[in-house]
Amino acid sequence: MVRRFEQGIDHEPVVPKALRFSICQPDGTAVDVDMSAPGGFGDFAFEAVSSDEVKRFLAYWTSESSIFIDIMKRLKRQPVEALAEDIANIHASLDSLSQYGYTPTTEGEGKMDEWMVQYQLAQPDGEPKRYSMFGGGEDVMVVDDTHEDGLHIATDRDMDGEQEYKEIIIPDGELWRFAAGMAARSYSDDGRNYPQLTRFSTAQYDQAFRACLYELA
Repeated sequence: MVRRFEQGIDHEPVVPKALRFSICQPDGTAVDVDMSAPGGFGDFAFEAVSSDEVKRFLAYWTSESSIFIDIMKRLKRQPVEALAEDIANIHASLDSLSQYGYTPTTEGEGKMDEWMVQYQLAQPDGEPKRYSMFGGGEDVMVVDDTHEDGLHIATDRDMDGEQEYKEIIIPDGELWRFAAGMAARSYSDDGRNYPQLTRFSTAQYDQAFRACLYELA
């Protein structure tokens, strides 16, 4: 993805708020969630940046749709009125991307058909989900929906024989920002009709949103 720069601000890249936003952890620590961090070959990735650490989270690209559904399943636990407000916030966040020259895409390798999304949404909640980071092996991203303080996302990987575990908690009130950030990764900033950060197009995300919000139609 091409980073755009503002003049006169020390050449810092301008990242839209849809792709980079701040949340607080239960202990009060402020964390910037950067959804514009590339994963390589369209894999799903983001970074959690605090004052003293950068935590990188990665999952193989085929897991992206399931992770998005994990987010939406938790969002849908809210009363319908609160869910409708969050969806309005998501759409407003994505609409703001046009101010930065980002455009929606229609071409992508990934699929999020409405029937598939509705089927996965109907599955009962269970144990934390483990998604491979590299298309196989024991290095995984863990999405844990069993806590009351928010959605826990962690990396669990072997680093030269030592197990590395890093975690971020997305509070329920900020989940809509994470959902918007995932969809924002499907936008293009160079006029092409396919995204640079993901293998899922904006059109596929639109289908997934429609499936998730069927009862609001």
